[in-house]
Parts: sequence; structure tokens; C-alpha cells
Amino acid sequence: MSSKKLLNPSKDDKPLWLHVEVLDAPIGGGGNRKWRCRYCNKIVTGSYSKVRAHLLKISNMGVEACKGFQMMFIVK
Repeated sequence: MSSKKLLNPSKDDKPLWLHVEVLDAPIGGGGNRKWRCRYCNKIVTGSYSKVRAHLLKISNMGVEACKGFQMMFIVK
């Protein structure tokens, strides 16, 4: 699989990408990305739905809930 570093994940218009560091992304965007949580350092390969489930502690999504993220981090 060909991949490149995603330089500006905020362009995806999905705010929770700002709370993870994207390590690898498929060329052309979309699909699964390899990312590291900025709060617990867990490394995961998955789409935005896994980022969302990890940070918002949504169960049954195939990813462990983040132990360091709190909702107050995203409430302005």
C-alpha cells in the first residue's frame, strides 16, 4: 500500500483528527490511516470512525477507549 504523511489533517473537516497525530495516510485521502492519540499515545490503524470511538469512548467499534481524553478538550 502506497502512503504519504498527511500534512494538514484539519482540511478533512473532521475536528477529532486534530486530537491525533496522523503517521501514515493513503495517497488521495480517505480510507484507513495510521494514527497516534495525543492523550494516551495508543497507535491505531483506522478511519475517522475509530478516532471518534476512541476519543468519545464509544463501545463496540473495535478500538479501546482513550484513558486520557476528556470532553472539555473539545468544548469551546
